[in-house]
Amino acid sequence: MKGAYEVLDITEMTRMTRRGETEQYYRHKLETKGGVFLTVDIDKANFTEEKAPPILLDKALAADKIKASTG
Repeated sequence: MKGAYEVLDITEMTRMTRRGETEQYYRHKLETKGGVFLTVDIDKANFTEEKAPPILLDKALAADKIKASTG
């Protein structure tokens, strides 16, 4: 669903796991078609052209539905 969101920024991040290991993820800042601003974290394994867009689309659509339902 093209145009459902716009990616404003992507930041590569690193965090520590409970076992003391590091893991990389990518924080996406989005603006949805409905005007909602949100951040979505995607782990390194899913940061591909095929896997990331459906994740972002699902989050954007859910955010717009929540906004619409709350007035």
